Amino acid sequence: MPQISVVIPCYNHGKYLEEAVISVKKQTFSDYEIIVVNDGSTDEETIMALDQLKEKYTDVLFIDQENGHLANARNTGIRVSQGEFFLPLDADDKIDSQMLERCLREIQKDNRLGFVYTYTQFFGDFTAILPRPQYDFYELLRKNYIVASALIRKSAWREIGGYDENMKSGYEDWEFYIRLAKNGWYGKLIRKPLFYYRKHGKSMISDATIKNDMNAEYIRTKHADIYAPEKLHAIKIEWKKKNRDRYWHASFYTESFLMTIFIFKRYGFDGLMSRIKKYLTF
Repeated sequence: MPQISVVIPCYNHGKYLEEAVISVKKQTFSDYEIIVVNDGSTDEETIMALDQLKEKYTDVLFIDQENGHLANARNTGIRVSQGEFFLPLDADDKIDSQMLERCLREIQKDNRLGFVYTYTQFFGDFTAILPRPQYDFYELLRKNYIVASALIRKSAWREIGGYDENMKSGYEDWEFYIRLAKNGWYGKLIRKPLFYYRKHGKSMISDATIKNDMNAEYIRTKHADIYAPEKLHAIKIEWKKKNRDRYWHASFYTESFLMTIFIFKRYGFDGLMSRIKKYLTF
């Protein structure tokens, strides 16, 4: 039985799918399985690519289903997975050869860790390294800063009922991480860009960004108990205490500086200022 299951939902991204599969097959860690969920793809290029890959990679489990959107496709793959841990990977993205090995090493150090995530390497139309902040539940409630492609403990996924399949326009991973935290499953950061996110045209993330306000309102309504001002304040105090040492550590300032540079490079001065204003007025 494999220790890690990599679940790759695919909806009309067949031209990139083999790159995702190959990135998993190049791992320094070998005890894994790959599950590809064809989420009702409709374009001929993807259908043809899937048929070819089924013949080429007989050790990969391919599942065909009607379109149920991303959260549903992930749940489908995870439900049949055999690993103690799983990693969701979109069909147009990739992972570094050390991703599974390094994330597994960290998550095994603490049985209460729900997941381990990393910095992001953008590639394709836009190239940059995006640093991620260290885990902080209060900051997670304020903004969606953890990537979906993290190594996640399957028992934690099972405990909270998986991804919310009502969320069909993105940010299902944000809501998922919030529910994990509400059930005592927290995350840990590896300060290396081990997840590769492809920038091309219009992606699921860019679609979700357009619908950001709608998605955020859904999350805050669903979790109104922790978004109440008094509860938010209590969570803020709790996590300030937990992370007190980090706030005085050089890595915190390095991450903040790198994040500022990234936003300025990507969105310009006005974009940087608007994000700072939005952050301060949460």
